[in-house]
Amino acid sequence: RRRWLATRPERAWPHLLVGLSEARLGSALLEERPLYTLPPARRRAVIAAWTAAAAAFEAALARDPALGPAHAGLLRLERAGARGRSARALFERARQHAGASWSVLDEMLQAAGTTPGMSRKTLEYLHGVTRRAERRHPDFRGLA
Repeated sequence: RRRWLATRPERAWPHLLVGLSEARLGSALLEERPLYTLPPARRRAVIAAWTAAAAAFEAALARDPALGPAHAGLLRLERAGARGRSARALFERARQHAGASWSVLDEMLQAAGTTPGMSRKTLEYLHGVTRRAERRHPDFRGLA
């Protein structure tokens, strides 16, 4: 992955792939347990994987600001417990740049059910997006 990234540093997709791989590594190390319950060495490994994933996603977004999966990856990291980013700022940036990307909408829907501070704003945004989009994309009717 890193070799591919080095051969195409100007492209967004290699950065996205590295971000997804690092995020998956962090999830595997976490083993669906709360971060604070992990031994210190494993906790540091999870945080390092999350940090590398966030950096890769940000690099992908610097090259393509409308890349929905990178926005979704950052939202997923924030929801998993990675700190240092504001959920509100991530949602706003995703809304402005990625619009109604399926991956971003899915992450926003997930967060709406788990993040009390974001629920109302997220659901209002999802409602507006799906109402406007369902005429063109009938599949949005289910999400609406």
